[in-house]
Amino acid sequence: MRTARIKYQGGGAYYHCINRCGGYADERPLGELEKEMFVKLLRRLDQFYTVEVISYVVMSNHFHVVLYASGKKAGVEETVARYNAYYEGRRVMTPESPGLPAVQDRLCDFSMLMKDLQQLFTMWFNESRAKRRRGRLWGDRFKSVLLDGKTALWSCVKYVELNPVRAGLVNEPGDYRHSSWGAWHGCGRHPCGGAFLRHMARTLGDGAHFCSANQVAAELKGDMARTIAAEQDGATSESIQSAYRRAKEEGVRVASFLRKAAYWSNGAVIGTQGFVRMVAIDVLGVGRAEKRRLCEARSLTGEGFFSLCRGRAGPGDLG
Repeated sequence: MRTARIKYQGGGAYYHCINRCGGYADERPLGELEKEMFVKLLRRLDQFYTVEVISYVVMSNHFHVVLYASGKKAGVEETVARYNAYYEGRRVMTPESPGLPAVQDRLCDFSMLMKDLQQLFTMWFNESRAKRRRGRLWGDRFKSVLLDGKTALWSCVKYVELNPVRAGLVNEPGDYRHSSWGAWHGCGRHPCGGAFLRHMARTLGDGAHFCSANQVAAELKGDMARTIAAEQDGATSESIQSAYRRAKEEGVRVASFLRKAAYWSNGAVIGTQGFVRMVAIDVLGVGRAEKRRLCEARSLTGEGFFSLCRGRAGPGDLG
């Protein structure tokens, strides 16, 4: 029996979405062409839906997407414009169309965006094989982890962007083309546009709304270096801060010994203890929430997060 997906209704919410391809653990069905198509579809759907994509990475057998769902429906004019731009004349909607309310509901639902993304990619994947393929591509439905936007969002984006480094594919995350960080470094323009800057800047505290994209990038690059320095034997607060400053000013190469942290993929909710309990009570009710286990999960930099445990991790969990 599968667990119901947590969708927070108390205002806007951030989610880390993950899925992997089915088959054997060592299969790598997603090559360069497949990764490019996945990103192309994701960016197209990002323009269609009112859900905002903040960060992503596509690996050879799985993907990570961090997004924000405001929960607010678009107005009639905006919905019609998004619909007609997406379908490019193949389908047409007007303000009087009877199906408009259903489309308004759909466009603010992150689950529908992810469903469309996986279905569209699977259709393309099956049809583009030399020998036409049939059937499912993904091993299961995608996982989604609800993030505390004030504390966990920044660290989750950092974790996602370092995926290719953990896999040993590159030394520097900016060298991996099939991620939002790599795309930004490749062309000088973030593929998620203003959404990345707007949401990431909010996590930096007072005065964050004055931050430029370059300032946010420098802060994130520096934090990656601080994460690495914190893992090294004999690390001191001085050496960690020194690595942080060097990364912001000069750029650093990110070492490949970074480890995965399962709670970013296997937790149901991640954030401060207060945030996780608040969501658990709001979604599950007081009685059921008290029966659920809260797991403390410490990041490599020592930041304390709590997770509403989804259950025991299964084999082949994602990095």
